[in-house]
Amino acid sequence: MEKIENFFDEMKNLFLEKDMDEFEELKEDMLEHIQVKLEQGEPVEVILTKLGTPKTIVDAFYEDKRLNKAMQYETDIIGIEEVQAVALQGKKDKLYKQVSRLKRVGFVALKVIFVLLIVFSFVCFIWNLIKYDHFSILIALIFGNSLFGLGLLRDINHKSTKRMSFFTLIFVIISFFIIYSIHYKLFFYKGEVVDESIQLNQNSLESLTLTGDFPINLTIEQTSSTYPSIKLKGRMTKDSKEDLKELIDNKEMMIDLGQKTPMSLFTAMGELDVSLSIPKSTEKNLVLDFEDADIQARDIFARHFDIAVKTGDIVLEDIDSQHLRVVSEKADLLVNNFDTPIEVNNEKGKSIIKNGVGNMTVKTQTGFTNLLNINGDKANVVNNSGKLIMTDTSLDEVDITSDNNTLVVENQIGHTRLNIKNGKIILRENEGTLDVVNGQGPVIITQHMPIKGSIKSESGLVKWVQYADEDNKAPGFLVKSGNKNVRNDFKNSADIDKGKPFEIETDTGEIDIIKK
Repeated sequence: MEKIENFFDEMKNLFLEKDMDEFEELKEDMLEHIQVKLEQGEPVEVILTKLGTPKTIVDAFYEDKRLNKAMQYETDIIGIEEVQAVALQGKKDKLYKQVSRLKRVGFVALKVIFVLLIVFSFVCFIWNLIKYDHFSILIALIFGNSLFGLGLLRDINHKSTKRMSFFTLIFVIISFFIIYSIHYKLFFYKGEVVDESIQLNQNSLESLTLTGDFPINLTIEQTSSTYPSIKLKGRMTKDSKEDLKELIDNKEMMIDLGQKTPMSLFTAMGELDVSLSIPKSTEKNLVLDFEDADIQARDIFARHFDIAVKTGDIVLEDIDSQHLRVVSEKADLLVNNFDTPIEVNNEKGKSIIKNGVGNMTVKTQTGFTNLLNINGDKANVVNNSGKLIMTDTSLDEVDITSDNNTLVVENQIGHTRLNIKNGKIILRENEGTLDVVNGQGPVIITQHMPIKGSIKSESGLVKWVQYADEDNKAPGFLVKSGNKNVRNDFKNSADIDKGKPFEIETDTGEIDIIKK
C-alpha cells in the first residue's frame, strides 16, 4: 500500500548508506509484523501509529547501535583514531542529510514546474484553437513533455533504472527541440494576411485612436480627400482582422491592431504596415498607443496629438497642434518644424527636438537630448543622466534639472536656471540671466556679451573665459570661495560693466576668471 511504502521511504532517507543492509533487515521484520496485524483486521493507520514515526525508529536504532559498541570496549580509554573516525562520520552524516534534503526540495520544485507547464500549455492550446483556429504543435509538445517529465521524476524516485536512462534521453531531445523552436519561432502563430483599405466617416469623427502590441510600421500623411482613411498590409490576429469589418463610425473611434495576452507567448506576427491619411482641413484628436512601432508623421494638423510607444523610431515633421505629447520607454524621437506645445517623457531613448515654436516639457532618465533652434515662453527639462545639448534657443524661462550628465547650453536667450547634482556643464555665448546650482563637476563658461546671474557650486571647478573689448564689457564678478585657489583677471579692470554684476560662490572648488 502507498502509505506503507511512503513510511519506509522516509525511514530509508534517514539511514546512512553504510547501514542499508541493516535497514533492509529491519524493514523485513517490520513488514512481517504489519502483515500479521493487517490479517487481524487492524487499519494501516493504527498499525503505523503504534510503530512510531520513522524518525523515532531510526533514532532508536542508532542509539542501540552506539550502546552496543560502547559495551564492547574492554577499556574506558578511546584511541585518537577512533575519535577522529567518529567525528568524520558525523560530518558525513550531516552532509548526507543536507544533500537528501536538497534532493527532496528539488523534486518538489520540479513537480510544481511541470504541473504549471501542463496547466498553462493546456489552456494556451485550447485558447489558440478557439481564438485563432490554430493547432499549435509547439504547445502540444510542451504539454506532452511536461507529462513525460512527471513520469520520469517518479521513475527516478523509485530508482527504476531499466527505463530511466532511455526515457531521460527522450526527454532531453524533446526539450532541446522545444527550446530550438522557441528561439527561432518555429510553429508560432503567424496571424492572417490582411490587405485592406478602410474609409472613415469624416462627418462624425472627432478623435481617432490606434492601438496595438505587435510590431507596427505606421505612416501618417495629409490627404486632399475630405474623408480620412487607413490602409493595412501584413498580418493580423484573426479577431483583430474580423473587428475591422465591424468598424462603426462614431465621434470617438478606436482601431485595435492586435493586443497581446498571456496566451500570446507563442505568437509571431511580423511587422504590419499601416498608412493613415488625414484631411488637413479638419481638426481631430489623434492618439497612437503601441508597444513596438516605427512612426512617421508629416504635415499633420490635429487638435491633440498623443503618442505612447514602448520602443521604436518616431519621426514627426511639420506638426501643427494645440498639444503634442510623446511617452516612451526606449524610442528614438525626432520632432522637426512644429508649432505646438510639446510634452516628452522618453525614459531611455534619444530625443531630438528642433526648428519650432512652443513651450516644452522634456523628461528623460538616460539617453541623449538635443534641443535646437526653438522659440517659446517656457521650457522645463529633466535629464537625470546622459547628455543634454541646447543650442540657438530663445526661451524666456528655462529650468534644467539633472542628477548626473553632461550639459551644453549655447546661444540661449532668456532666463536660464540650472540645478545639477553631479556632471559637466558647458555654457557658451548665452544672453539674459543665468543661475546655476551645481554640486560636483566643472562649470565652464565662455562669453563675449556680459550676463547677469549667479553660480553656486559645492566642489566643482568654475572656469569663466570672458572676452572684453571696446564693444563688450565684462560683468562685475563677486567671488566667494572656501578655496584659496581663486583667479580673477577683472578684479581691478576697467572693462567691467557695473550694471551687470555676477556672483560666483563655491565651497571647496577652484575659480578661474580669465580675460581674453
